[in-house]
Amino acid sequence: MLAAEAHTDNGRELCLALMPYSGLSVCQVLLDETKEAASLIEVRSGFNFESLPNLDETIHRLKAKASLSGQELAGVKQTLTATRLTRSSLSLLDKQSFP
Repeated sequence: MLAAEAHTDNGRELCLALMPYSGLSVCQVLLDETKEAASLIEVRSGFNFESLPNLDETIHRLKAKASLSGQELAGVKQTLTATRLTRSSLSLLDKQSFP
């Protein structure tokens, strides 16, 4: 099951909420795109999904206009850095095969 492969609680929840595709050819194309993107991200940035902090509580605190601790801010920085590297890596993919 896909959820067992997720590295975070949020990822597991998203995996469990996914609806399966019913065409083998569509599934193969999507799987190939995912493999290509994941490979590019790992090679280019050394990105490790397991190291990302869970920001759910931090986001709730921000919505409540609460101050963040240094540790929370460091977690936000880490996530933003990983997001920037991932976006940069994904931008190298062919737009027609990976919109």
